[in-house]
Amino acid sequence: MYNKYVLYVVFFLTGLSVPYIFSDSNVNNSTKSEILVKTDTIFISDNKIINKNDYLVYQYIERFKKVAIYEYGKYGILPSVKLAQGILESGYGKSYLCKNTNNHFGIKCFGECDDNNSINMEDDDPNDRFKKYTSSWESYRDHSLLLQKNRYEKCLKCRKDYKCWSLNLKKSGYATSKKYTEKIINIIEKYELYKYD
Repeated sequence: MYNKYVLYVVFFLTGLSVPYIFSDSNVNNSTKSEILVKTDTIFISDNKIINKNDYLVYQYIERFKKVAIYEYGKYGILPSVKLAQGILESGYGKSYLCKNTNNHFGIKCFGECDDNNSINMEDDDPNDRFKKYTSSWESYRDHSLLLQKNRYEKCLKCRKDYKCWSLNLKKSGYATSKKYTEKIINIIEKYELYKYD
């Protein structure tokens, strides 16, 4: 059995998937491997296999969990909810918007918006503009400041109840998706984000 980290990187060349295994060359002094090969899966450790997208989500959580906890201490935004929104709104940091603007929360620009501080992307309207940030940290802070507005007052009253938070974010108009509440709750529960609250 492998106790060290093993990573599958799957390349698609001429329609074939080729697994490359990176591991400690001296694992149990054995070359015999019992590895399950699946396209788009990553073998992490101790024979635990997870989906590639889940692996990227876990990377996102590791990167931003301390920021979310810090922002909770300063502004009262529940870490599980902040992380879940970041995962959903930014495609765990891989969306076009996030990669090009550091915008992790789909925050739109209103008022004096130009190409220096925002980007035009169709959402609810073809002329929607989304804020640009110099860093991911700046995006996380702006999200905290946004949720201090009066329209999100009911969210802050939820304290450590992530289901209450998720429901009131939707009711307060944060997103137009009819299933926004369920999506946030599902992300929190799937990745056990409540443990950071």
